[in-house]
Amino acid sequence: MIAGTSQHISMLLSDGRVLVTGGDRGNGGDDTVQVYDPKTNIWSLVGHLPTPVFVHAAQELKDGRIYVAGGFNRDKKFLDEAWIFDLEQHQAVAAPRLTEARDNERFAMLRDGRIFMLGGDSNENGYIKTSEYFDPVAMKNTRGPDFPIGRSMGTATRLNDGTVLVVGGIATEDGKLQYLDAAYVMDPETNTLQAVGRLATARKQDTATLLKNGKVLVIGGVKDDMPLKTIEVYDPETRKFTPGGELLTARYGHTATLLDSGKVLVTGGMGRDDAGNAVFESAAELYDPKTGKTEALPPMHFPRVLHSAVKMQNGNVLMIGGYYRDPQTGTYVYPDKTEIFSAGDMTFR
Repeated sequence: MIAGTSQHISMLLSDGRVLVTGGDRGNGGDDTVQVYDPKTNIWSLVGHLPTPVFVHAAQELKDGRIYVAGGFNRDKKFLDEAWIFDLEQHQAVAAPRLTEARDNERFAMLRDGRIFMLGGDSNENGYIKTSEYFDPVAMKNTRGPDFPIGRSMGTATRLNDGTVLVVGGIATEDGKLQYLDAAYVMDPETNTLQAVGRLATARKQDTATLLKNGKVLVIGGVKDDMPLKTIEVYDPETRKFTPGGELLTARYGHTATLLDSGKVLVTGGMGRDDAGNAVFESAAELYDPKTGKTEALPPMHFPRVLHSAVKMQNGNVLMIGGYYRDPQTGTYVYPDKTEIFSAGDMTFR
């Protein structure tokens, strides 16, 4: 990478390249827009955002431009700014501001090309219960449905029927921190929320992976500062969660990527050792939704927490950024070296 970052947003572009926007290097945010070309195995700096930003939203639009919104910057400001980055012009132009400043918002691209954003954090309102849509054709933001309670650090997954499943997260109620087990389905056609079955275990900083059969796999996360190893499966037909087995390593701030085989690659994150000390994980494992079993894989070359993973068109997975603490110096490292998980031999290179 040009700059190794954690808490960035990465995505597979329609042309097969991988794009990374913003992130953090321990400096309160990064403004780089970086692109990886798997044909040449080269990273390129393609431009800059108007402000350094991390824990934001970013999505490729149907016309190939990149929408970037919200987040947190070096001035310790929660942002309502938004931009559209043009990969051909190598520059960002202002888009309509969000209806509310937010970072750590969750987002999903809808079938009609709009971007749905929900929750997050802000100075004024703490955890946010509002949601909104960005329409790139009308260049307009409109309010979506409000959640019963403000939330952050959960998940949002577009289901096969076009609705969006929102799961878990963290909130405050009566001044007390609360881990959420509630889940909702948002219907963009009616602009409504409907509560669905609850998680067996409340959690934040988990992952939600849409499987080939249309179900959603909720993996790991953290509750009461303890990493979780439990897995739950959401069935859109019954609108309920059922147990899906356990990870070999409890973790949060990890990645979970659906492979072409239908299995799910789980990497990195923050764990705990037997003494309760934090562990920056390099461990990887493979989960089989058909059996509910996991198997250990060779570890990554670097521990990575709050990194990202992008499955490329050839079926391999690019592991990007993150951070870890150097055990010798105690300093935090933001690796600029990426690695590729080979779906063929199940190793990292």
